[in-house]
Amino acid sequence: MVGLGNVLSTYSYYFLYCMQKKIDFDFNAQISAIKWKIKAKETKNLIEKDKMLCHLQLFISCDESLKIHDSINEPDDANTCGLFFHLRSYGILENIQHIRPFIQKAMNSFDSRKFEFHDDDVVIHVRTGDIFSNKHEAFYSSIHFSNYVELLKHKTIHNIYIVWKSDRKQDRAYDTYNKALICHLRKYLNLNLNVNVIIDRQKCDDFVFMTQAPLLIACISTYSLWAALINPNYSIIPQCTNHFNNRLYTGDHFQIVPFCTLNKYKKDINEFLDQFT
Repeated sequence: MVGLGNVLSTYSYYFLYCMQKKIDFDFNAQISAIKWKIKAKETKNLIEKDKMLCHLQLFISCDESLKIHDSINEPDDANTCGLFFHLRSYGILENIQHIRPFIQKAMNSFDSRKFEFHDDDVVIHVRTGDIFSNKHEAFYSSIHFSNYVELLKHKTIHNIYIVWKSDRKQDRAYDTYNKALICHLRKYLNLNLNVNVIIDRQKCDDFVFMTQAPLLIACISTYSLWAALINPNYSIIPQCTNHFNNRLYTGDHFQIVPFCTLNKYKKDINEFLDQFT
């Protein structure tokens, strides 16, 4: 399944590649050239239907004034990397300042509201749902709760907001873990940081909410990753093999750092929760 983060990764790579080659960027043409036709079709469908992606500028004339870092190169395998799911290391980090304005413009076109954060608020994105299935757990590790305490124990905190997918239909065995995990995390943060933790907030777009956080702690997810890269304040991103080939990196207002993660999950709910603490 192609998601928002996958499309933004693909869009960004091909934009940078075209600007480096001094040619016009035509995203529809780039998608049509992808050999993995099923995924190419999914990408086009998502761009048409998604409330933010439908505002992306799909054709951009060559701008020779852009100084593109020379880390941009062609994917090794056009059948898979042509869709550029997990960014690998093709120069997106080094050139993020050229990409950010186009994504920000698309985001503002569908939701331009400004959230009233306190300067000391923290937003944590936690991936739930599909991560607990056998299909995904090898690729998307969960974050051990101790990481959050280590990152925040010396920081003055007003509120912590946890962003998570709470509206899933409870029709899969692992979906029952979602709310239990989030409640467990709230209790853990309350106990170890003595701070107010909010897990149920006003209905709003999660991506926009995260891009405005005074401090965002992302999870291993391209959706989360792009919210962190677009956020103009400060974001902490977990190191991940699927993202940037396991690189550590410090950007203009984000940092990729090592996290302690979990890859396998117990089926018993109590044993499952104990793993995270």
